[in-house]
Amino acid sequence: LGFNQIPNPKIIEKECCTRAYLAGAFLSCGSVNNPETSNYHLEMSFNEEEFAQFIADLINRFELNAKIIKRRNKYVVYLKSSEKIGDFLRAIG
Repeated sequence: LGFNQIPNPKIIEKECCTRAYLAGAFLSCGSVNNPETSNYHLEMSFNEEEFAQFIADLINRFELNAKIIKRRNKYVVYLKSSEKIGDFLRAIG
């Protein structure tokens, strides 16, 4: 299982549904580090670049400046700013 297919647009039409979808993606594929041991960092890892871009675009609907990097055959959507990470976590509930 996991997140790898772009859903029907109706699923993410409403903001509340977008938030719920992102929460599911984060729970399925995401992690956040302990800021006491290194810099702030939240990421979600995906097999497909197109899907990673889709997730980054959803995150950026909330003006969070998500970026994508390729790492070991995966596409990683990430946030580095502590403020943006906090905003993302609040957005997904």
